[in-house]
Amino acid sequence: MDKKIIIFGKKLFIRPLLIKDASVQYLSWFKNSQNYQYIETVKKVKKKNIQYLKSYILSFKKNRNKILFGIFTKKNLSHIGNISLQFQKIKKNIVLGIFIGDKKYRKRGIGKESMNLIINYYFKNSSFKSFTLGVKKDNKPAMKLYRRIGFKLLKKKKEGFYLFLDRKTKINKV
Repeated sequence: MDKKIIIFGKKLFIRPLLIKDASVQYLSWFKNSQNYQYIETVKKVKKKNIQYLKSYILSFKKNRNKILFGIFTKKNLSHIGNISLQFQKIKKNIVLGIFIGDKKYRKRGIGKESMNLIINYYFKNSSFKSFTLGVKKDNKPAMKLYRRIGFKLLKKKKEGFYLFLDRKTKINKV
C-alpha cells in the first residue's frame, strides 16, 4: 500500500504517522484509562512511553498490509487522533480503527470527517470492496457514528459488534 498518502478535508488532514510524531502530547492520550477504554491493543501494554510509541508506529511501517494514519488539524497542525487500516487483500476488505485521542476534539465532527475521507479515498483509489470494524457494545457514541456513516451489522459477539460497509452502500456524509 502507498504509505505517502495525504488526504485533506475541511478541518483536518490525514497522513501516515512518522516516528517523529511520537510526542509527549501523543503519549498523554494513553495516561488516562478513560481515553483508551475501547482500544484493546493499548490496554495490553503495561509500560507506555515515547519508545513504546515509536515501536508502535514502526510496527506499522514494517508491515505492508497495515497503515497507521495520524489525524491532524489544519488550523494548528496538531496531532489529535489516529486511524489504523489493515488490508485483507484476498477478501478485498480493509479493517478500520479510529481513535480521537485529544479529548477537546471529540464530538466536533472529527471522527465523521476522518472516516468519510479515508473510506472515500480507498473506495475511489483502490480495488478494495469493503470496510469492517469492531466496536464494544457500550461504546454508544462510536456505534451511532458508524451507523450514520452507513455501516451495517455483520456479527454480534458477547463484548460487542462487527460492522461492515461495502462499495454498494451509499456512504452517508454525516
